[in-house]
Amino acid sequence: MAKPSWETKDDPDLPDLIETMLQDERQQYYALGSVSEREEFLAKIQERWRSYREVAKNRPASDSPHDTEDTFEALRRTNDEIKSGLLDLHRRLQTGELVENPTREPLVPISSIKKSKGASRHPILAALFAAIGTLILNELHVPLKFTIPFWVALGLCIWQWPRIVKTTLRQVAFWLTLILCSAFLVYLAFGQRQARSQQPGAANQPQSTAPTSDNRIFVDVDATYFATLYRTHSTAQADIAAQSYLGKWIKTAGEVGDVRRDQFLGSDSVYVTITIPAKDSLRMYVILAKFTQSPYKERVLILNRGEQINLIGKIDKADSMGLFLEECEFVP
Repeated sequence: MAKPSWETKDDPDLPDLIETMLQDERQQYYALGSVSEREEFLAKIQERWRSYREVAKNRPASDSPHDTEDTFEALRRTNDEIKSGLLDLHRRLQTGELVENPTREPLVPISSIKKSKGASRHPILAALFAAIGTLILNELHVPLKFTIPFWVALGLCIWQWPRIVKTTLRQVAFWLTLILCSAFLVYLAFGQRQARSQQPGAANQPQSTAPTSDNRIFVDVDATYFATLYRTHSTAQADIAAQSYLGKWIKTAGEVGDVRRDQFLGSDSVYVTITIPAKDSLRMYVILAKFTQSPYKERVLILNRGEQINLIGKIDKADSMGLFLEECEFVP
C-alpha cells in the first residue's frame, strides 16, 4: 500500500492537497467559482497537510498502540477544527463578507504558497497628482470649474484603484470616462488658446509700473507697439486693445519732424511731431506731443528738425496714423 504524501514529501502540490481533502470538501472545492476562493480554500487544506507532515516526522519508527491511538486522536481533533474553519470560510464567501473586507490579503498562485499584501492606496500621491494636473490645465487657461472636479475625481480613482480593477466592466468604464474627459479638457484648452491668440495685443497687454509720487502710472510698452498693433489687426480690434492704455504715461524718444504753436481762443500750446520707424521698417509712425507747461514750451520752440529728443507724456489717443500725448515733459 502506497504511503500518503505527507510521509514522503516536504512540500505539497495540488494533487497532494486534493488527496488530503474529505469527500464533501472535494465537492465544495470544485464548486468554487473564482481563483481567489479556491486559493483560500487550498490554504486551509495545506495547513492540515502540514500538520499531518509534522506528526509523520515526529512519530517514532515503531509506535506503541497507545502512542498511535493518541496521535490519531489529535489528528481527528485537528481535522474537525479545519473542517469547521472551511465551513465558516464557505459561509463567508457565500454572504460576501470576504469580498467587501478591505483588510483581506489575497493569495498568490499555489506554486509559491505565499501570501502577499494587497495593493496599497496612496492618498497623498493621489492628492499631489490632482493638484499638479489642476495647475497645468490652469496654465493652459482651462476654467477651474472644469479642471478641479476632473482631477479630484481622477485622484480618487487612483486612491481606490484596487477596487476598480476587481471587474473588467469597472476598468472599461474607468478608461472610457478618462479618455472622454481628457479629450474634453484638451478641446477646452485649445479653444481658450485660440481665443486668446485672436485677441489683439494678447501677448503685450499693458503692464503698469507702480505709481510715482504724483500718481503717474507708466506702461511697459513703447510707441512702436501701437504701430504694430494697428498694422496687424483691424482698427476696431486695435481700438479695443489700445483703450486700456489711455490716461497712462509713456516714455518715448525720436526725431523732431516739425514744431507748431497753437494760440487758438486764448490757448497757448506747442505741438511737436516726432517720427518713429516701425519695427519692420515698412512705414513711419507719428507721435504728436503737446507741451503746455513752462519751461518745456520755450525749449520746444527752439528745436530743429531731425533733432533727437526724449520725453514722457500722458496717452490721450491712439490710431492707425499715430499716438497723441498730452502734458509732455522732457526727460534725460
